[in-house]
Parts: sequence; structure tokens; C-alpha cells
Amino acid sequence: MTGDSDLIISYGDIVYEPKVLSSLMSVDAPITLAIDREWHRCWAARMDNPLNDAESMKLTAGNKVTELGKKPRSYDDIEGQYIGLIRIRADVVKRFVAAWQCMDRSAVYDGKDFDNMYMTSFLQYLIDGGWEVRAAFIENGWAEVDCEADLAVATKFWTPSLSG
Repeated sequence: MTGDSDLIISYGDIVYEPKVLSSLMSVDAPITLAIDREWHRCWAARMDNPLNDAESMKLTAGNKVTELGKKPRSYDDIEGQYIGLIRIRADVVKRFVAAWQCMDRSAVYDGKDFDNMYMTSFLQYLIDGGWEVRAAFIENGWAEVDCEADLAVATKFWTPSLSG
């Protein structure tokens, strides 16, 4: 994390097609998040009430992210699903790390202490601090795999070239 190149952060429980990474890399913003506009179809296949597991995602013109990671009150609070794939542009990597290091270790972030807070809480902290965070839109092509049942559902959404 020296700032010599872009930094890609990926949650450990996701898999994704190359087109997802291509979309992420195509957006020139200090911080870019992969956002699935077609998330509901997969979530509905995974669970009875997708709203119980989904997180808020609010955007402005220009695909700027203004809110993410909160408990949505309705589907209107979800303009896409953040998938856990982030690109930090090389020229802001050092500032990104410094922002993390400067956070108040005694504060509570979305109900969690510093050591247990969610990545979305850190991203919201940056957004609230004026950082530019933009969406790179995708339409499926990824899966969150928390259990065997999730893997079975995920195979329904892969492109033929990747499913076998």
C-alpha cells in the first residue's frame, strides 16, 4: 500500500467474473465500488426476504455514492448492491491508509467498536468526510458464497463460459 499502484480490496467470501473487475477498473475515481444493479434476482433466489439481508445504497448524479451499508427501510433505499470489491486509485492509497490510521479507536461505528466495524462503516466515514466514492455498475456476474446453498444458487447466474 505504497501508492505506486492501485489497491484492490476484495471480500473473501465473493467470487466474480473478469467483467466485474473490468468494470471496476474502468471508473476513474479516487475510490470505486462494484455495484450490482441486478442484485435482487440473486438475493431472491438465496432468501425469502431479500430486504432482511440487503444494505442501503444511495447515489447522486454521476454515480457518486452518498450512503451504503445501512439497514434499508424499503427497496427505495437500495439503488444497487455493493458486492465487497473496491478499487483505491494509486494517487490516494496513502491518504486512504492515513484516514484509517487517524480514526478514533474509541468511537462506535454503526454499532460496532473500531476493531469490529464493517468495511461499509469505514467507507461511509470517508464519504461523510468528503471523499469521492463512485459506483462501477455491473449486472450479476458475481456471488457471495457463505455456504453450500449459496454456491448452488451462484451457479445459476454464471455465464456459460465460466460454469463448466
